Amino acid sequence: AMLKDSFCVAWAGGRASGERLHFSLLCFSVALYSAMAAMIYATASPWPVPPWQRLQFFASIAIALEVVHFTYRILSRKTDLPGKLILGAFAACFAAALVLGGYVIDEDRPMERTVRFLGAAATYFEREPGPLWLVQFAVQVPGMCYLYFLAIRDFARRRDLSLLPLLVGFLAFFASIFARQKELNALSKQTEGERRATVMMLLGVEALDIAIAAARKDLST
Repeated sequence: AMLKDSFCVAWAGGRASGERLHFSLLCFSVALYSAMAAMIYATASPWPVPPWQRLQFFASIAIALEVVHFTYRILSRKTDLPGKLILGAFAACFAAALVLGGYVIDEDRPMERTVRFLGAAATYFEREPGPLWLVQFAVQVPGMCYLYFLAIRDFARRRDLSLLPLLVGFLAFFASIFARQKELNALSKQTEGERRATVMMLLGVEALDIAIAAARKDLST
């Protein structure tokens, strides 16, 4: 997420006010998500259930909503039917979580995690994602694939280099939202080929490949 912001900050200064608004809201949502992650890392006991993971769920939806709005703004496109469906699905997840908060995470399944950095290790506790979180993942994958498709097609037609930070930002978005600690821990146990496939998945490169193929097909017709 910080990589995305560093690329976009240098690029967004001359954009229209609506684009700057959604960019600012996007950065604010990322900051909230990071703050909730920090609070989760500070959770030293599985009980009582802290609110940070649920709040992180809402922050991740806010990030996704602003990514959609921001993409359509910088592409100078009106929100089409797929975009409206994506926004509606995220909004439905947000509303459902407000009413059915118990389905965001599985409170009965605390997991002990260990994060390592520069030789230091810290242990924290979090819950397995609940049904609503899994639904949100299911919406994010095709949604981000479609936004990739729009951005790549626009770049191919206009050769507008200002879109490159957006593509880089999407990769950072995938990495920050979809990468789970257990998947990262599993890297150390995989072969070189398996490790490469996992990293490509975490970075959303598979989604990018799908979008590129769709954009090429669209341009050839």
